[in-house]
Amino acid sequence: MKASPTANLLVVEDDAKLRSVLERTLAFEGYEVASCSDGVSGLEALANSTFDAVILDVSMPYLDGVGLCRRMRERGHMEPVLFLTARTTIEDRVAGLDAGGDDYLTKPFSIEELLARLRAMLRRPARAMSDSAPIQIGDLTIDAQQRRCWYPDADVELTKIEFDLLLALAVNKEIVIERSRLYELVWGYDSAETRTLDATISYLRRKLKRPGQPPLIHTLRGIGYVIREPR
Repeated sequence: MKASPTANLLVVEDDAKLRSVLERTLAFEGYEVASCSDGVSGLEALANSTFDAVILDVSMPYLDGVGLCRRMRERGHMEPVLFLTARTTIEDRVAGLDAGGDDYLTKPFSIEELLARLRAMLRRPARAMSDSAPIQIGDLTIDAQQRRCWYPDADVELTKIEFDLLLALAVNKEIVIERSRLYELVWGYDSAETRTLDATISYLRRKLKRPGQPPLIHTLRGIGYVIREPR
C-alpha cells in the first residue's frame, strides 16, 4: 500500500530509464512526484506548481541543471535542490553549489543513498531551533518560524540550506561548532568532505556582508565555525 505523501517532488532528468526508476521509487516511498526531461520544461513546471524539493540532473539539453538552478534562485524559488551528475571534479561540485544547489550525488549512486540524502535535505533543523524566538545578532534578525532573516533596511534572501546553516550557528551564538556537527545539524549526516560546507559558508558570508561592518561568521581552522556579535 502506498504511504501517505511526505513531500511534493520535481525530478528533472533527461535519461528516460533513470527518470522512470526515480518516479517509481519515490512514489513507492510515499512522495508525490512530477518529472521533466529537460531544464526548460523543469523551469515551466516550477512556474506552475509548488514543490518541496527538486532532484536535478546536471547534464541536460536546452538548459542544463546548473543553469536551471541559477534561474530558479533568480526568480525567487527557494526549494532545496539535490544535483545528480556523472561529473566528479571539485570544480563541478562548487559550480552547482554556487548556482544555489543544496546537495550533490554522483552517478552511479545507490537508491538508498539518494533517499537518505533526500530525507536529510527535507529535514529542517531540530525542533528546538525552529520553535525558538527570533534571534538578534547585531542588527541582523533571524526568525526560524518564518524562515526569514533581515537587516533593518532589507531582507536577506537565502536558500534552504543557507538558512539552516545560519540558524544552526545562530542558536549556538558564541559557541564554536565542529564541522562534523554542522553536517549533522544541517545536512542530516556526518561527512569527512569539507568543500560543500566551506562553499556554503562562503556564500552565506557574502549574503550577510554589510559595508564597513565586520563579518558575523568566523572560522577556527581545523575545528569549525562560530557566529559572534559584532565587536
